[in-house]
Amino acid sequence: MTREPGARIGVGGSAEVFAYGDDAVLKLFRPRYAFAVDREAERTRAVHAAGIPAPRVIDIVVVDGRRGLVLERIEGRTLLEDLVAGRCGAHTAGAMTAEVQTAVHRATADLPRLADVARRAALPDGDAVAHLDLHPGNVMGSPQGPVVIDWVNAHLAPAAADVARSVMTIRYQGLGRLGAGGGVDEERRVREQWVWTPPSTSLDEWSPSTYVDSVAEATELAQAAGSKDPAVGLRAVSALRRLLEQLEALQVASARAAGWSWQDIASALGVTKQAAHQKHGRR
Repeated sequence: MTREPGARIGVGGSAEVFAYGDDAVLKLFRPRYAFAVDREAERTRAVHAAGIPAPRVIDIVVVDGRRGLVLERIEGRTLLEDLVAGRCGAHTAGAMTAEVQTAVHRATADLPRLADVARRAALPDGDAVAHLDLHPGNVMGSPQGPVVIDWVNAHLAPAAADVARSVMTIRYQGLGRLGAGGGVDEERRVREQWVWTPPSTSLDEWSPSTYVDSVAEATELAQAAGSKDPAVGLRAVSALRRLLEQLEALQVASARAAGWSWQDIASALGVTKQAAHQKHGRR
C-alpha cells in the first residue's frame, strides 16, 4: 500500500529520495525518467539475488503522478558524504571504491550484456558485473559493510569498461566537490567550475593520456548533441563548445612553444591574425 513519503534525504538529476517508513526509502523519479524505474528495479533485484551488497527492492509505487522505487533503507553514509565532511581522505575513499568494484566484478548476475544493447559492432564483450556509475557517491558504509546503490546502468561488460567509466566520472564530473544535497543546480555549477576549466595551460602538466581522454569526451558529447531531447542536446552542445575551447587553447600554446607565428596559427584556425592574438595572446 502506498504511504505518504517522509522527509527528503537526497536529490539528484533523475530522482529524489525520501524516507519511507522506518526501514525503507522511496526513490521518486522525475517524470522524464519514469522509464528508469522498471530498469533499476530489475537490475537491483538481479544483483541482490546474486549476493552483491545492494539494497533489496520492496515495491514500485506511484506518488502524485510520479513513479518511484521503494528500497530497503541502508543505515549509513556514502563515501562521498564522508569525504566532503572530512571524515575520510581521498585516498581512503578511492581505495574503498576500488575494493568494492573489484568484488562486484568477481560476481555473477543475470544482467543484459552491454555489447548486445550498445549498437556498436566493435564494442568488446565481457562477463563482469559492471555497475557503470560506480563512484564514492554510490558506495554506502553500513554496519554490515559497504553497500552499492543506483544500479540502473548495470550490465555484463568488460571490467576495464566499468573502471574507465568510474575514472571518467570521478575525474571529469567533480564528484569530490558535490555535497549530498546539491541537486541539479549544484551539479551544473560544479561541472561548469571544475569539469570544463583546464587544470593548467602548462603543456608539461597535460599528459598525452589527458588529451586522449578529452578527445574521447568530445566524441561522447558530439553523440549526445544529436539527442532528440532538446534538454540533453543543448547541454551537450554547450559542454562541447567549452571543451573545444579548452583544446584549442592547448594547441595554440603548443604551437607558440614550437615557434609558430600568430599568422600561422590564425591560418590554421581559419581566422584573422588579430582575432587569434586577441583571443589567445594574453594567456
